[in-house]
Amino acid sequence: MTDDPEMNQAEGQHYPQQMTDRDMAFRNYLSLNTAILLGILFIAIVFRFHKITLPLVDGFSWREISTAMMGDNFQHRSWNIFFPEVSWTGPGPSYQGREFQIVSYLTALLYQLFGWHDNTSVLWFYGYPFMVLLAVGLWMPPRPAEDPKQRTLSAIPYVWLAAAMILYLAAAGDITSNVWNFHIFHVPVAMFCGHGALLLATLASRTVPTPAVVFRSICIVAVALAWSTLPLVRTMKKPIAMKGKLLGEELARLAQPGDLVVAIAPEVGDPVAVYYSRARGWVFPPGGGDVEWSKFVADDATAIAQLEELRAQGADLFGAAKNAVDKQDRRFVEHHDGVIDYLDKTATKLVDSDDLLVYRITRP
Repeated sequence: MTDDPEMNQAEGQHYPQQMTDRDMAFRNYLSLNTAILLGILFIAIVFRFHKITLPLVDGFSWREISTAMMGDNFQHRSWNIFFPEVSWTGPGPSYQGREFQIVSYLTALLYQLFGWHDNTSVLWFYGYPFMVLLAVGLWMPPRPAEDPKQRTLSAIPYVWLAAAMILYLAAAGDITSNVWNFHIFHVPVAMFCGHGALLLATLASRTVPTPAVVFRSICIVAVALAWSTLPLVRTMKKPIAMKGKLLGEELARLAQPGDLVVAIAPEVGDPVAVYYSRARGWVFPPGGGDVEWSKFVADDATAIAQLEELRAQGADLFGAAKNAVDKQDRRFVEHHDGVIDYLDKTATKLVDSDDLLVYRITRP
């Protein structure tokens, strides 16, 4: 400010103009961010409802079924949220160390109101376009913000990614065998992909809402959806465990109250058949602990010994999908034909269709 009244008045008029321009730019920035966020949410909703009524028979049926069983057991056995329990390791209790079971607990509460209903799910994977965006976002970090709070926020994806990598290195064995645990990377990957997409869309452009930027943004979204999301969602939503569900429903039809079932789903180790039997029981080979239970044992004698142990523990029904294969691509009906011969002699065959094989296990 000076002693000249006219100069002071001019400066006073200039400051409101600067504030108005700044407010306008900030509002435009918020409007653009809001539009981008709404667009992302819209696309997510569209794909979330893709095959929303599909039962738990897709590529993640194993994990989904275990979570659904926890909801069942909250309702039927114990409402203690700190002891989530599955139903595929025998009569129980079969507690599992998992994430805090908020969703399964709420599901159990809804079962109280509306009864049991089948659950649905959706799967998301990355794919090449998103990996390219991730690489761009990582390679070209954002400029340091002047606001200390903004600088702190901009560090979140790097801290999160570093923490996820440390967890991966510490628990690589379990994480690589259970791919759903890669969800810990989703948040930083989404942030870096968004930053990479923004960098590519605004390349050589000083202002964001230009026609060229809009066109490039549309192209990036189209390529990511067409080359990554669509084919991956189609692949993962294939009902690969449908015959396991049919086996479970057949076991449910044949089971008497209190029966324990033994089931082999199309993917060995998947508890889908136990879940849809609405009973408790075992997958086969028996699972749990450090035992390798996604592949068959080497010989019929060992498998028969496992079966006899389950008989001693109270197993009543044995069922197998005829297309069941283990992680080494060995088909049950071929690899363990000796087990089938043993069951033919010691159990009562109830079902022998093109898809299923079911026996009632008799007591000695």
